[in-house]
Amino acid sequence: DSSLTAGYGSTQTAQEGSNLTAGYGSTSTAGVDSSLIAGYGSTQTSGSDSALTAGYGSTQTG
Repeated sequence: DSSLTAGYGSTQTAQEGSNLTAGYGSTSTAGVDSSLIAGYGSTQTSGSDSALTAGYGSTQTG
């Protein structure tokens, strides 16, 4: 149930129910029911029922 906000080139890891916002080139990993928003060239990995929003050239797994 944490909220993470990171800048350029950051890496984020959170448990289920968390909210992650990352900058350019970031990597986000979150659990179920999480909300992930990442910038350009980011990689997101999340559990089921999650909301993923990523920028150009990103990789998302929900």
